[in-house]
Amino acid sequence: MTRRSELRPGQFLNRSALTSPSGRFVLRNARYGGGTELTDEATGTTLWTVPGDNVYGQSTLVFGLDGDLMVRNHHRDRGWSAGTAGRGAVLLRLTDAGDVVLLDSDGATVWSSGTAPSYDPFPPYEPPAPREEGPAPDRQHRLAALFDSLAPEHGYTVAVVRDVSPDRALGRWGLAGEEQVTTTWQELQARRGDRIPVAAVALGPHTLLMAGAPGLPGDPLSTGTTAVRESRRPGCGGSEEWSMHVDGATVSHLREERPRRRIGMNRPELLRAAGEADVEPHLKGNVDWIASCAGLEFVGLVAGVTPTADDVNGPVLGGLVPASLAESPEPEVVVAPPGRPPLPAQEFVLVRTDYSDDEAWAALFHAASSQGDLFEDSETVPVDDPGWAGATPDEVLAAVPNRDEIAIVFIADHEALTGEDYPVLVVNPDLPEASEDYEPVEGVSRTLRATADELYSIFANLSLANADWEDYLPDPDAADQVYRGY
Repeated sequence: MTRRSELRPGQFLNRSALTSPSGRFVLRNARYGGGTELTDEATGTTLWTVPGDNVYGQSTLVFGLDGDLMVRNHHRDRGWSAGTAGRGAVLLRLTDAGDVVLLDSDGATVWSSGTAPSYDPFPPYEPPAPREEGPAPDRQHRLAALFDSLAPEHGYTVAVVRDVSPDRALGRWGLAGEEQVTTTWQELQARRGDRIPVAAVALGPHTLLMAGAPGLPGDPLSTGTTAVRESRRPGCGGSEEWSMHVDGATVSHLREERPRRRIGMNRPELLRAAGEADVEPHLKGNVDWIASCAGLEFVGLVAGVTPTADDVNGPVLGGLVPASLAESPEPEVVVAPPGRPPLPAQEFVLVRTDYSDDEAWAALFHAASSQGDLFEDSETVPVDDPGWAGATPDEVLAAVPNRDEIAIVFIADHEALTGEDYPVLVVNPDLPEASEDYEPVEGVSRTLRATADELYSIFANLSLANADWEDYLPDPDAADQVYRGY
């Protein structure tokens, strides 16, 4: 086995080691417990152990793209850092003096472990045969070690735009031609200030885009083609968002933050890629899990590329864009349809649209309020206004002022008031009607019916992402198409 004694930015140790040229000193990352330590193999002495109370589980020693040397724990959180981000480190070397050093492009020392032994470092010594390294980290782990170091304090967005050149892809993120420069990621980070560094690298005919902030939009990237995007905030063990965009429109979107978003995640190209993911056999094909927990690998599989440290550890085309690019858009001003009264902004939305039987409505409301504490808070009230008589689900959704913040809408229509156990119409505001941009998955409708006494359970579980919309959809062959509880 060939010994290696150096790392470049974007490279890492995970169940593997560096060995000094003589073979005497070893910097080793253990799988569990031991973390990362530097040992003198001649004397059995441990010279240095990575400090930090937040280093646990399957940790990884990473020489980041930002120039920092750090250890990330099992949840991808930073457990220890040398504090060298932005100081120009371009090479990590384990020396025969027993030091781990970071060097800049001039060969000057940026950081050192300060562990050179005070005794003669070269007594008669026969180095042992190199130890076998552990299994190679999977693709997700390799990519996470690479991209987590883009901007550890700010989070990142990574996207692949197919069949678009780097300059055109950056232009779609608002970086004009004259603002694009050939530089390095470290230089961009050093200049970031209150702006966001972005960079582009060609991967064959496609472009890999990187940004030092989560939430940069994907729709503009895909005009005339396809873009696949993943973003993550610090302290979030998995992806914050995973999405695919086709010709300027979002066609697939998974967001774990409340309220959970899931649109178009069963498209054929996603199902194919999920079957190829480097995951445990029982997780093969599990699109939601892979997008959340192996989102970087999923980007590559869907886009047909495999980024490496060598691709981004060098000159990149990039620049700085305004921080406002990553901010959520201003909330849409919602106006109720003509002739309809406004709806209140609250988490639980129950709208009565049938006024033929007040006693049935009272019974429905009693059944709904008997579970949980929905209506004990005076700020949560059902909408009981004849101005909504005969309204369609689209009219109701159009008038909900906080539609992007809620998981579900309930409608008490004629069938709800006249059916057994009051089967309320339940509408998923995230699922649009079929169109050229959105093709519903077979068997997945945007509405269902549930008995009034199950509304609280559906509301709570979907709002907290304890369940998926599909968990409540009825079997199309079942005689009863109403959800009545598990």
